[in-house]
Amino acid sequence: MDYDAFKALGLALPLVEESTSYGTPALKVNLQNLDNNEVSYEHKLTL
Repeated sequence: MDYDAFKALGLALPLVEESTSYGTPALKVNLQNLDNNEVSYEHKLTL
């Protein structure tokens, strides 16, 4: 899964906003990172 697919799934969820984190694109829920570089996209989607 690439970032564009992850972004489309994330933005379909309620309260998710596109933002940045440390200068990179990020998705946030209630101002908390949904995406970070330390965990794979597949793992994040199962949380």
